Amino acid sequence: MAKTPVKTPAAAKPETPPAVDAAALDKRAAALDAREKDLGQREASLKSAADLQSKNFAAREQDLRDREVAAAATEKALKALKAREDALKAAEAGAPTPQPAVPVAPAAPAETVDPIDVEGTVKIAARRDGFRRGGLTYSKAPVEHPASAFSLEQLRHLMAEPMLAVDLIGEDLKKFVLGE
Repeated sequence: MAKTPVKTPAAAKPETPPAVDAAALDKRAAALDAREKDLGQREASLKSAADLQSKNFAAREQDLRDREVAAAATEKALKALKAREDALKAAEAGAPTPQPAVPVAPAAPAETVDPIDVEGTVKIAARRDGFRRGGLTYSKAPVEHPASAFSLEQLRHLMAEPMLAVDLIGEDLKKFVLGE
């Protein structure tokens, strides 16, 4: 029998790393740097967006509070207008004018003044309904009063009021009041 040579394992050769391509490594490092920079920009952008969203939220909350205050003021004004409208309708219908909820200081006591002792009529109309002067409420529709209901001083005050149209009816009354 022939002897076959026995092969002994050769000592394991350490594997050598493949050749490193410096250009490829530089390219990969640059790509990682670019990605890291991009992630930093995204993070800053998200933080900025969160800050902006927080500011927008605060501004919206303030806007809603402002709108609530304005709505309450508008509602109060509408109630006051409705009350005025109801009072004007009642006055036009001849019903007594309702008293305001807030007490009004009483008028100063009128001086004792002699009423006019001249024949005639005083026609008075307001430029807007519900105008008050001298303790009376006037409407746009002219209302006739006897001249004896007023003193000379009261008539002159009414005639000087730009919100009232005062017409003196009767020649004697005109001469007496206007001094003609």
